[in-house]
Amino acid sequence: MDIYAEVFAPLFIVMAVITTLVVAFRWGKPRWGAYTGLLAVCFGALSCNLWVTLLALLLLALAFCSQFSKLSAPGFAVTAAAALLTVSGLAAWTARDTIARVVAARERFPVVSVQPRLEYEQVAGEQIAAPTTIDLVPENRETLARSMREYLHPGAPNGYWVRNWSLRNLHRTSALRFVTGAGFGIQRMSGLDVTDLPLEPIEPIEPTCPLPDPSLSDARHADLPTGLDSLHWLGAGNFLSETQMGDVLGDQRVVGFEPHAFSSPAPTPASYRLQELLLVSLLKQVGPRVYESDYLPNMAELSSGTVPTRPLDDFETAALERLRGGEDIVVDESRGDEVRMLGSLRAIEQCLNCHSVPKGTLLGAFTYRLAQLPMPTSDPEATHEEGTEN
Repeated sequence: MDIYAEVFAPLFIVMAVITTLVVAFRWGKPRWGAYTGLLAVCFGALSCNLWVTLLALLLLALAFCSQFSKLSAPGFAVTAAAALLTVSGLAAWTARDTIARVVAARERFPVVSVQPRLEYEQVAGEQIAAPTTIDLVPENRETLARSMREYLHPGAPNGYWVRNWSLRNLHRTSALRFVTGAGFGIQRMSGLDVTDLPLEPIEPIEPTCPLPDPSLSDARHADLPTGLDSLHWLGAGNFLSETQMGDVLGDQRVVGFEPHAFSSPAPTPASYRLQELLLVSLLKQVGPRVYESDYLPNMAELSSGTVPTRPLDDFETAALERLRGGEDIVVDESRGDEVRMLGSLRAIEQCLNCHSVPKGTLLGAFTYRLAQLPMPTSDPEATHEEGTEN
């Protein structure tokens, strides 16, 4: 019953005031009651609220009829009160299904604090490596932010905006009143839709992908970097997808947060085959450590405590120093067919809603191991035949 009081108390107060005014004027003269009822109808229409309008119409009809009947002023007051209770009960009854769904959604997606999972950021400086606060260059920052919006969770076909708007309104009384008000006109423009809130759990994805990711040729990625840059920035956007972040209310409180994870295979360029993509932890462990998972980074798995870690190898150690010096991607192609790469994961604006770190903090990195595929060569016989025909 608390949620009914939360939602309908303001509506009931407005309708009670209207009823009191009509009764008071009707007590003086029946004609004044009819005039007041007519003004109430106009107010209900302007407020775009069906229940206020319906009550005003009933009161107008009662006031008009009372002029030609023997209904006394006390009798009119009792009838008006009955109309108020009837309309209020009808409003609550018609909204019962919506309220039940919202109550269930609130229980499933409560307001929670992410502070416990980020306590390591508050650890004393001697226990973790001091964070580097060199911001991404504007081009890379814009690319990452755009990629984070474009990589949608497979369970959210309507995208980031619909889900986050619904999460934002879920615990706001004003939005719920807007939905359950059974109004018309602009009243039907609310974005609260509890059907868009749940996300299916992301199953672990193996890093090896025999074919290039088709999204690299998709029109939506036409203006993003190509080559190894695309592997990192599109992969980082996939891992940090805003669809999974939920709605951040401030003070590290969030609704509907899902652990960061790759929701689709890493977008490997056509001339490479991805053999390994691992997450480098810089703040959570005592010193930099690499999570040795058999799958693409998925924080639900990595936070379980079952995934082993290892220290950085020589390439990763040297590349990390370059990231701390301001570079965003370090590539080593001096190993023959094997290519190594380390890409930064720095705190941008979206990250600061939860992470209590300065903008530009190096939160982690992705370490890559790729096989460079041989370039296709032309068939000498085919070339000879083509020359002969010409």
